Amino acid sequence: MHPEAVSQFRRHQHLPLFRFMIRAFSAASSVLPVWFMRLAASAIDIFFISFNIKNFKAILFNLSIIRPDYSSFRRLVTAYKLFLKYSFYLIDLFYLSHSKDRVKEFEIDVKGLERLEGLIDLKKGFVLLTIHMGNWEIGGAVLAQKGIIPHIVYFPDSEGTIELQRRLMRRHHMVKEIPLSPESLYSIKLLNILREGGVIAFQGDRLFGEKGVEIDFFGKKARFPKGAVMLAKIAEVPILPVFTILKGYKSYELIIETPVIVKEHRSHSSRDAVIETALKEIVSLFEKYIYRHPDQWYTFMPFWLEEQTGGRKQ
Repeated sequence: MHPEAVSQFRRHQHLPLFRFMIRAFSAASSVLPVWFMRLAASAIDIFFISFNIKNFKAILFNLSIIRPDYSSFRRLVTAYKLFLKYSFYLIDLFYLSHSKDRVKEFEIDVKGLERLEGLIDLKKGFVLLTIHMGNWEIGGAVLAQKGIIPHIVYFPDSEGTIELQRRLMRRHHMVKEIPLSPESLYSIKLLNILREGGVIAFQGDRLFGEKGVEIDFFGKKARFPKGAVMLAKIAEVPILPVFTILKGYKSYELIIETPVIVKEHRSHSSRDAVIETALKEIVSLFEKYIYRHPDQWYTFMPFWLEEQTGGRKQ
């Protein structure tokens, strides 16, 4: 599975008009206030949705599984909010990418800091795991301020300007980058970083370059990557789940969950069973935050296997 959702924007993003618009937005974000850009986004978001109806329908389907208690109207509103909050993510990202000091303008409430400090005291590496929710780049900046310099494993965005702004923000805060590609052989490098006491950061809700593991997710089968869990097992380090939630204007909440330990159990007969058990524990945390914040899980394509295959069994 390719980690980027297919959309009209993705199809046309390299056309001169679209490239000009993105670059103009990048330049404007260096001088315009965040409140003005968010107001503008609220005004044009309906147009953007109308240009990406297929993605909007995919969100509605995902919401029907995540929140079956929502009425059809509430799912429509939530899907609209998801598009809007994704635009807020991009606005904040571009705004923050222009200066290291701009992050000081944001109110970021960190919860569970003692869990991070406990891992720091152990003086060993760990895997940091998050999902496409809220603003994960803010999370990386905050961790860097706490003395943790994560190595972010990521798939480069196919839109060059967006990827450039991400790189600029990471460099402001000394966050390291490890870009993925189909040809990359990075496992040994990541393992060495962990064994030397470093931190590797992954987003664990999207596949790239692996088949993944089928896990029950909101009562239906979905595939999740196992690379982060396998790496933690081999390096014998814990996994620290972290979620960054948008709360309001220039306001975020960074939540640090209890570390997950990938360990052997008497009932397990294989390495795959050990990995699947740990992955189920992690996915249950994903469920918890996606259920609470369904309008901040930036997934613009059908996520469950049943919908991806048109109802056919694989």
